[in-house]
Amino acid sequence: MSVIDLLFYIYFGIMGVGLLVMLVLIPLWAALHHILPSKLDPILFQRPFFKSSELLNYRVFPLSLFRSLN
Repeated sequence: MSVIDLLFYIYFGIMGVGLLVMLVLIPLWAALHHILPSKLDPILFQRPFFKSSELLNYRVFPLSLFRSLN
């Protein structure tokens, strides 16, 4: 086995591990950023956790954008 073959196998091994990591992380990212906020926002944004003025601010468009960016 030459050095070029060894580098070839190392390269494709690293690419394979990267592909496996992406196959795990993309569904996890989708679940955390698209599915969970729609289910958790009504539960978390309630009176005991936030003041009434804060709840109003989070429902108004410009400030809700800042909330979603944080």
